[in-house]
Amino acid sequence: MLNAEPDIFINADITKIDQVVYNFINNALTYTGDDKTVRVNLYHKTPTTARLEVCDSGIGIDPENLKYIWDRYYRVKKNGETHQRAKKGSGLGLSIVKGVLEMHRLNFGADSTVGVGSTFWFEFEDCNPDRVQVDEKKQKKQKNKNNAEQQ
Repeated sequence: MLNAEPDIFINADITKIDQVVYNFINNALTYTGDDKTVRVNLYHKTPTTARLEVCDSGIGIDPENLKYIWDRYYRVKKNGETHQRAKKGSGLGLSIVKGVLEMHRLNFGADSTVGVGSTFWFEFEDCNPDRVQVDEKKQKKQKNKNNAEQQ
């Protein structure tokens, strides 16, 4: 299921960001619950910051294991137990994701509740040219107002 606000733009290496989104969705499909529901949300967290989330309804990840998900060759077992070396896939997916998002200097993370599911996300500056121009005009207007008040 996709919930996306229109006209959100990112200034990034699109091939690498595609890798991130693909990995998040592929993991969600692998670990989602019996309802097989995966949600992708794209929305403004603030007027200038957008957030992309991929949510599953799976078993969730224990808080003690959550810290390992970005490590190379580790994954959480499908039954939610401790982390282990990957048996399916390379076990590099989220470590590659981490590298891509750090390269872009983006805020990212994962939130999870055992028995409810997990949400993997990253945040970025919305580079919609229309919005950027409006923001620049607002800033210029505010600067002029501040200058007038100081005189």
